Amino acid sequence: MSAQATVSTTTRPLSEVPSIHAQLFEAKARKGLSFDAIAKELGRDEVWVASAFYGQAKFTAEELEKLSTFLEVAHADLQAGLGEHWWPHRGLGPTPPSDPVIYRLYEGVIVYGTPIKVRFPFLSRRQFT
Repeated sequence: MSAQATVSTTTRPLSEVPSIHAQLFEAKARKGLSFDAIAKELGRDEVWVASAFYGQAKFTAEELEKLSTFLEVAHADLQAGLGEHWWPHRGLGPTPPSDPVIYRLYEGVIVYGTPIKVRFPFLSRRQFT
């Protein structure tokens, strides 16, 4: 694998997240890893790991420690960029989305969100944390 793996940070979605995420993507590319391999190392689902790489979910302190070792990224960098002070900013990109796949998912929520809420009212009464 390339020791000089780079990831473009000038295009979406990486242009919208803190630079520490580019470091994660570069380390992933340099080691030739998949999100599934990283997920297994962290004991998480691969979709959740991808979400965290894009800044949509928050790693725990223990996960940052494991990532540091597994990806060979300085723990101090991960802690400074993604530590206790950092919180995910949910929802990358414009509204409505311009990516065709994301737009179709968005459209499903817009079209069927209210009917689902009416059909399953207990969902709107739950405490989500």
